[in-house]
Amino acid sequence: MPLVSLVAFARLAKPTSPWARWRYAPGSRKAERALRRYPPDRRTRLDALKDLVGGTPQR
Repeated sequence: MPLVSLVAFARLAKPTSPWARWRYAPGSRKAERALRRYPPDRRTRLDALKDLVGGTPQR
């Protein structure tokens, strides 16, 4: 478990996550990197599983 927590701690947060909003200043290097890694129109692998369990998001 400690190894998993270290990896989770060091990873780059999604731009819309609370961690990113609290820790990444707008226009900072980390904020720009997070936007490149997770563009708004891109879905992650786990999104399908989240939609299956919790339902699809309303748009």
